[in-house]
Amino acid sequence: MWVDTSYSTKPKKAGIEMTRVLAEGGYLIVSVQKVVMSFNEKIDGILRPIDRIQTLGQLDSIFDGLERVAGFEPNLIGESSHTLAAYQKPAIRS
Repeated sequence: MWVDTSYSTKPKKAGIEMTRVLAEGGYLIVSVQKVVMSFNEKIDGILRPIDRIQTLGQLDSIFDGLERVAGFEPNLIGESSHTLAAYQKPAIRS
Protein backbone atom coordinates (compact mmCIF):
# COMPACT_ATOMS: atom_id res chain seq x y z
CA MET A 1 0.00 0.00 0.00
CA TRP A 2 1.28 3.47 -0.83
CA VAL A 3 -0.08 6.60 0.84
CA ASP A 4 1.65 9.96 0.69
CA THR A 5 1.21 11.24 4.26
CA SER A 6 3.57 14.13 3.59
CA TYR A 7 1.08 15.76 1.21
CA SER A 8 -2.15 14.47 2.73
CA THR A 9 -4.60 17.04 4.03
CA LYS A 10 -5.92 14.38 6.48
CA PRO A 11 -2.82 12.49 7.71
CA LYS A 12 -4.46 11.26 10.94
CA LYS A 13 -7.29 9.66 8.96
CA ALA A 14 -4.72 8.05 6.63
CA GLY A 15 -2.80 6.75 9.67
CA ILE A 16 -5.94 5.27 11.23
CA GLU A 17 -6.81 3.46 7.99
CA MET A 18 -3.26 2.12 7.50
CA THR A 19 -3.24 0.89 11.11
CA ARG A 20 -6.66 -0.72 10.68
CA VAL A 21 -5.70 -2.81 7.64
CA LEU A 22 -2.24 -3.78 8.93
CA ALA A 23 -2.12 -7.38 10.17
CA GLU A 24 -1.41 -8.03 13.86
CA GLY A 25 2.36 -8.25 14.25
CA GLY A 26 2.77 -6.64 10.82
CA TYR A 27 5.18 -3.86 9.94
CA LEU A 28 4.56 -0.53 8.26
CA ILE A 29 7.47 1.39 6.75
CA VAL A 30 6.95 5.10 6.14
CA SER A 31 9.18 7.61 4.35
CA VAL A 32 8.34 11.28 3.97
CA GLN A 33 10.24 14.06 2.30
CA LYS A 34 11.56 16.69 4.70
CA VAL A 35 12.14 20.15 3.24
CA VAL A 36 13.40 23.39 4.72
CA MET A 37 10.69 25.28 6.58
CA SER A 38 11.62 28.47 4.74
CA PHE A 39 10.48 26.94 1.42
CA ASN A 40 7.34 28.97 0.95
CA GLU A 41 6.53 28.51 -2.72
CA LYS A 42 2.88 27.61 -3.18
CA ILE A 43 2.34 24.74 -5.60
CA ASP A 44 -1.27 23.72 -6.34
CA GLY A 45 -2.09 20.44 -4.59
CA ILE A 46 1.13 20.40 -2.55
CA LEU A 47 1.18 21.42 1.11
CA ARG A 48 3.81 23.90 2.28
CA PRO A 49 6.47 22.52 4.68
CA ILE A 50 4.85 24.11 7.71
CA ASP A 51 1.56 22.32 6.92
CA ARG A 52 2.76 18.78 6.24
CA ILE A 53 4.14 15.74 8.04
CA GLN A 54 7.97 15.80 8.10
CA THR A 55 9.26 14.57 11.49
CA LEU A 56 9.32 11.36 13.53
CA GLY A 57 7.23 13.06 16.21
CA GLN A 58 4.57 13.98 13.67
CA LEU A 59 4.58 10.44 12.27
CA ASP A 60 4.27 8.99 15.78
CA SER A 61 1.19 11.14 16.37
CA ILE A 62 -0.63 9.71 13.35
CA PHE A 63 0.40 6.10 14.05
CA ASP A 64 -0.32 6.15 17.79
CA GLY A 65 -1.75 2.60 17.71
CA LEU A 66 1.58 1.23 16.48
CA GLU A 67 5.00 0.87 18.10
CA ARG A 68 7.86 2.64 16.34
CA VAL A 69 10.65 0.07 16.12
CA ALA A 70 13.08 2.18 14.06
CA GLY A 71 13.35 5.76 12.93
CA PHE A 72 15.75 8.00 11.08
CA GLU A 73 15.35 11.75 10.82
CA PRO A 74 18.46 13.25 9.23
CA ASN A 75 19.56 16.83 9.22
CA LEU A 76 18.64 18.49 5.97
CA ILE A 77 21.17 18.15 3.19
CA GLY A 78 20.63 21.06 0.84
CA GLU A 79 16.93 21.74 0.60
CA SER A 80 15.54 18.30 1.39
CA SER A 81 16.08 14.83 2.82
CA HIS A 82 13.80 12.01 3.97
CA THR A 83 12.48 10.95 7.35
CA LEU A 84 12.05 7.16 7.64
CA ALA A 85 10.16 5.19 10.28
CA ALA A 86 9.22 1.55 10.83
CA TYR A 87 6.20 0.65 12.97
CA GLN A 88 4.82 -2.66 14.19
CA LYS A 89 1.23 -3.41 15.07
CA PRO A 90 1.08 -5.27 18.38
CA ALA A 91 -0.10 -8.86 18.20
CA ILE A 92 -3.16 -9.56 20.35
CA ARG A 93 -2.31 -12.22 22.89
CA SER A 94 -4.97 -14.59 24.06
